[in-house]
Amino acid sequence: MADSNNDRDGVAAPPVVAVVVTSDPGDWFAEVLGCLRNQTYPTMSVLVVDTGQTDVTERVEAELPDAVVHRDAELDGFGPAANCVVDLVAGAGFYLFLHDDVAMAPDALQILIDEAFRSNAAIVGPKLVDWNDERIIRSVGMAVDKLGVQAPYADPGELDQEQHDRVRDAFAVQGGATLVRADLFATIDGFDPGIDFLGEDVDLCWRAHVVGGRVIVAPDAVVRHLEALGSRRPDVRRRQRLSRHRLRTMSKSYGWLDLLRVLPQAFVWSLGEIVLSLFTGRWEQARDVAGAWTWNAKRSTAILAGRRKLKKLRRVRDSDIRRLQVRGSARFTSYLRGQIGEGSRIQDLTARGRELAGAMSDGPRRMAVAVWMSLAVFLMFGARHLITRGVVAFGQFDAIPSRGTLLASFGSSWSDVGLGGSGFAPAGVGLLGLASTLSLGATWLMRMILIVGLIPLGWFGGWRLGGPLGSRRGRLVIALVYAAVPLPYDALALGRWDVLLLYGTMPFIVLRLARLIGVSPYGNRHGEAGRGVADRSVAHQV
Repeated sequence: MADSNNDRDGVAAPPVVAVVVTSDPGDWFAEVLGCLRNQTYPTMSVLVVDTGQTDVTERVEAELPDAVVHRDAELDGFGPAANCVVDLVAGAGFYLFLHDDVAMAPDALQILIDEAFRSNAAIVGPKLVDWNDERIIRSVGMAVDKLGVQAPYADPGELDQEQHDRVRDAFAVQGGATLVRADLFATIDGFDPGIDFLGEDVDLCWRAHVVGGRVIVAPDAVVRHLEALGSRRPDVRRRQRLSRHRLRTMSKSYGWLDLLRVLPQAFVWSLGEIVLSLFTGRWEQARDVAGAWTWNAKRSTAILAGRRKLKKLRRVRDSDIRRLQVRGSARFTSYLRGQIGEGSRIQDLTARGRELAGAMSDGPRRMAVAVWMSLAVFLMFGARHLITRGVVAFGQFDAIPSRGTLLASFGSSWSDVGLGGSGFAPAGVGLLGLASTLSLGATWLMRMILIVGLIPLGWFGGWRLGGPLGSRRGRLVIALVYAAVPLPYDALALGRWDVLLLYGTMPFIVLRLARLIGVSPYGNRHGEAGRGVADRSVAHQV
């Protein structure tokens, strides 16, 4: 096969550089290198980019004497490390980017190259199967929905019965083994250096689509994948990384018109997932989803620079790229299948039902759900007229103008206070205008949340305040006692927003102060600050 393709129609096989990014690989690494040595493709060279703490040069030389090892322990992440190939290699026709835990079938590279020419593709991916059992599929490409949530064509763990054995266009291919045309890789500046782990494959393929490149899957090329990242890098939180990088990719890759349409939808979905996570007690999941927005906001300069670069290269409209995306929400579909926020673990509805039933059989958890549902019913019933008819403007419950009026007042040099006069509006006016964006311009909804929403916020703060007690029942007692305080309900009747604000934020203020001072048991959770104060207190007593 190699000979027949070495000089097809008088054209020599294009040189391919296999870029293997390593980070302290295990015993399997010798088999990875051995599979590269056994490739039938005639013009392949190997570049190993070593980012681990242990030098792999001797291990590489033992299996591949001609391979080049570039060691840089300062590099962190697959994408930033793989980008080194641009500075280290010249004259390659294709790059084959590989994790250090994949084993390629002997003809895999040849099949990928053949399909790249046959389909005129810029990026080609193989069929990834389980390292220990080739009958189990890991990946045969994926689509995404409009929010960038992955929708694999085959479920991880699906039995391979040749049901996916056809060449197909894909939105993205999983990054364990990816063949990329070298000129396209240079044009789009390679992998995004701001994405270290998880999501760099979708980002690269999305930008390839934008510039007119074709992404396909060639399932006849089989690659075994161990997927050992989780065991080697337990600090890499999958959900956190995927949430961050999904939002970053979407913010760069859409045109402005589509981004202004899709970004608010992404925010609403994130808000819904946060609320659901808080209600079910998944605090870490809620923090990951919310943190994705702040993480990207801090990197807005780099995102805007990436947008400008991609705008100059754009050859395909978003509407055409949209045809490769799945309709609806892959996130909602994942939830129905029992995997929201899970990543690779697939559970059917029956298993999710059993899990929920088992959780509800736990006494304290069942009590917690019952108490919170009772509080929700209490709030909905007690505030039903406020919710359905709106809060009357009286006392400190002033009506809030439209978003445009707020922003215009903030930007004006004329103040409407009293009889009017020159001067700038308070900063709060501008903050209200920006905050109204979160409610899609519905200032009445924002006003409702700022008034009625402070009451359940205080209940939740009481629940958080009891966290260090280590008892779910104790936390429920604190939340119930705080809910029984008549102060906020009286404030609603009198139109006192300042009292409501104090009620809603006081538990969080007390919790913060307790941690700073180091009062037991709060000081035990925040090491040095609490212990330092405690040590000084003991020294003073002595």
